[in-house]
Amino acid sequence: MNTQLKNDFYLGNQMSENYEKVLEWCRNILENDFKPCGLENELKKELYDLTLDWERRKEEAEREKRQIGGLMVIFHGLMKSWRQAEGLAKKYNKNVCCYLKMSLENKWLTNYCCSMWE
Repeated sequence: MNTQLKNDFYLGNQMSENYEKVLEWCRNILENDFKPCGLENELKKELYDLTLDWERRKEEAEREKRQIGGLMVIFHGLMKSWRQAEGLAKKYNKNVCCYLKMSLENKWLTNYCCSMWE
C-alpha cells in the first residue's frame, strides 16, 4: 500500500485497519479520477469519516443483536458516485471533475452508505 495513503489519517496514534482496507479497495478511483481533479484529500477524509461511522454503527448493531451492511458498502457507494459523475459529464459535455466535486459537496457517497446501513 502507498505509504502516503497510510500516513494521511490516524485515530490517535493507530491507523484504523478498516480504513486501510477501504483505501486499498478505492485506490484506483482515488488515484486515477479524484487525484487529477485535486480532490484526493477531500475523498480520503470522507472515506475516513465513513469508516469510523461504520465502526460505530456496527458496534451499536451488535449490542442490539442485529446486523448492518458491511464495510464494502463504501466501495460500492464510491463506484456508484463515480459512475454517476462520469455519466453526467458525458451527458452535459462537461469535465468529470465538476461532477466529482459536486458528489463530494453533496455527500453522494455518505448518503448512499447511510441508506444501506440503516
